[in-house]
Amino acid sequence: MRRPAPASATNVGGELFKLMTGIDLVHIAYHSNYLPDLMSGQVQASFSPVAQSIEFIKAGKLRALAVTSATRLDALPDVPAANEIVPGYEAYVWDALGAPANTPTDVIDKINTALNQALSTPEMKARYA
Repeated sequence: MRRPAPASATNVGGELFKLMTGIDLVHIAYHSNYLPDLMSGQVQASFSPVAQSIEFIKAGKLRALAVTSATRLDALPDVPAANEIVPGYEAYVWDALGAPANTPTDVIDKINTALNQALSTPEMKARYA
């Protein structure tokens, strides 16, 4: 089982799944792209961010077993939510942008404005959907 670094959101989601199901998952730490090993069968399963794997799922190169959100995703309507199989299971991955504590306010404001503009484009809205 490939899971990212300890304490990452996907690793914690894997640990929660392991705890709730009693399944013995083995953590394999990767320092580079694990997807080739997953697609070739060297790694049997992975807790992967949807944004990172959706194109491979849609192309038939990966099989999505479940999503870890509380409900099915509009982008993958035929993939069950994990809590349909494991009642009460729910885990999320999120992205954040940070800066050093002493970053000037005007710099933070510029970054915030640019980020909000980028996220409001139809292309980015579609990608995050």
